[in-house]
Amino acid sequence: MNSHVQESPPRSFRSFGLSSILWLVLCVACFFAGLNWSDIVPSSLPGPQTVDKTNYVSLNSGGTQVLTSISGIHRVAVTDPKVADYVFASPNELMVNAKIPGKTSIVVWENGAKESKSIQVVIK
Repeated sequence: MNSHVQESPPRSFRSFGLSSILWLVLCVACFFAGLNWSDIVPSSLPGPQTVDKTNYVSLNSGGTQVLTSISGIHRVAVTDPKVADYVFASPNELMVNAKIPGKTSIVVWENGAKESKSIQVVIK
């Protein structure tokens, strides 16, 4: 007697979620629309800047910029959190988030540094 047992698909197929399906649909739609990948994704995204060599950050409203520190970041303060704010991406990375047009300063204290570092932030 032959019994038909249907095995469950491998884990990788079961975890193929909604976001993967939407991404696939987007890629197929772009292919048929004649768009190039470079039309969708900018060719040059801003890379991280180091805290010790940065005095000025300019962002568009809603944009972000990662600031890195080799020695690690001990403390951070922002003068006007309505204009821009920050989150720690890691102990060595600070992500500046642009909110509304304006100017503010972010003060960073790095581990082992004798002085704080003030970074001017301009949001367009």
